[in-house]
Amino acid sequence: MAAKKSKSTPVALSRDYQVSLANFWAGRQRTAIEHLSKVLADDPDREDQFLLYRLWIEILADLGEANTLHSLNEHLAFQHSGIRSLEFT
Repeated sequence: MAAKKSKSTPVALSRDYQVSLANFWAGRQRTAIEHLSKVLADDPDREDQFLLYRLWIEILADLGEANTLHSLNEHLAFQHSGIRSLEFT
């Protein structure tokens, strides 16, 4: 019996996500973070907010920015009270 192929709809990534990701891949992590920060501050309830936050977290982790990760965690926990605060070690 052949495995059933899944049909998935491609996700349209926002221009802001693509710009930030391109900066990250080009080694311009600080530029990517500045862009993400501005975009999310301008529109905190945008549809792709969690995707943008995920990229921001990945960049901070890549930079070893533990203190900034803690601050972002607190921000997310406060802004989205349904999200439990995470423990970083």
